[in-house]
Amino acid sequence: AWDGLKDPAPGADDNATGVATLIEAARLLSGLEFDFDIYFVAFQGEEQGLIGSAAFADSVAAAGQTVYGVLNVDMLGYNAVRNEADIVTNETSEWLADFIVETSELFVPDLPLEKHVVLFGRSDHASFWSVGIDAVLLFEDINLPYPGYHTFVDLWDTVFPPSGRPNAELQFQLAVQLAVGTVARWGVHYEAPDLALPAGELVVQPIGNSAVEVGDNVVLTARVHNYGPSSLSFNGNTTDTLTARVTFYDGDPDEGAPQIASVDRRAFFPAGGVVPLSATWTVGEGQEGFHEIHAVVEGLDAGYTQSEPSDTNNRNSVSLFVESPFGSAPAILRHYVYPNPVTGSRNDFRFYFELTRDAQRVTIEVFDLLGTPVGLFGATGGFVGDGNQAGSNELTASDFRWTGENLESGVYLYAIRVFGNDGLADVGEGKFGLVR
Repeated sequence: AWDGLKDPAPGADDNATGVATLIEAARLLSGLEFDFDIYFVAFQGEEQGLIGSAAFADSVAAAGQTVYGVLNVDMLGYNAVRNEADIVTNETSEWLADFIVETSELFVPDLPLEKHVVLFGRSDHASFWSVGIDAVLLFEDINLPYPGYHTFVDLWDTVFPPSGRPNAELQFQLAVQLAVGTVARWGVHYEAPDLALPAGELVVQPIGNSAVEVGDNVVLTARVHNYGPSSLSFNGNTTDTLTARVTFYDGDPDEGAPQIASVDRRAFFPAGGVVPLSATWTVGEGQEGFHEIHAVVEGLDAGYTQSEPSDTNNRNSVSLFVESPFGSAPAILRHYVYPNPVTGSRNDFRFYFELTRDAQRVTIEVFDLLGTPVGLFGATGGFVGDGNQAGSNELTASDFRWTGENLESGVYLYAIRVFGNDGLADVGEGKFGLVR
């Protein structure tokens, strides 16, 4: 029980509204049959660092249980603007957020939803993100905080005042209906196989576990999940070609990126199963630099006529940097100052550059338009990682030695020089503006 002498927040909105939603959902759904188990879990220790949800998520992951998704309800009673709610998701869980938005439009049209794809980690859904389980947060308003949040006035009459917010209880009722409807529709919706490529299940592994260089063979592996309760069959008939295909791309396929490889599965794909599909990519000459490797999975059971319930979870991507061959001199791939123009003061200055290999030495000189040196950066010796490493390097104003206390407004020039074992290897030049 809440003791006002010791406990500063009674928690009507945070999170009695969420617990009430959970209990009501369990009550309404208890008489229905589903193709999978639904867990209704209330976690302790959220305010102390997501203690309860972290322990639960870790135990589920350690046991190897298949979790289709998590709907976290936390604070649903207050919205200062209108009757609406927010869905908070990361990129890999966006398919679930889209499903909830679709459910709202179908069954709870009086409750507008706003989707936020953002790494918001201050509630229990974040514990599931950390172990690679898709999860979303149903929340009252991420941008307009409840004024009684974490205070002794977080009381029922504050959340639902007798006067002043006549639609407050209606908003809460609609949010409860949405949570119940989402779980119920989820249960009956997934009659079909649902192939997915969740977070962490696209792996780019160089052979030998070393840095990737031009000419290397790289193994691309997509661990494809079937989240649906139905299997994809393969009978070996001429019309039954395969059950799943993964296509790997060097970049975003929606932007015309080239295809690396396509891998087919010609075997039974069980409900709840996980199947790794791999291809080997030989990195060609001239492909130094960052690559965004994309994988797209599709179900191709010729005897199956229904489409997947959701294809928003059918793709993923990872970043990979390719170095130039061993023994070659380092080269500059990109270099620039940002923001450009620099606004405010010299302290807002950032310098970014990419190298194809570790360099022995890097120098960057900054000049005014008269050619007078005003700043110098120098990275030397064997300590790779301080501005002379292969891949990305980012410097701030504090990494430079400046001739004065600040820079005046104007245009400035810079020259970046990269040295290898045999001396000067590459030079880059550019300019930037500064507005004070």
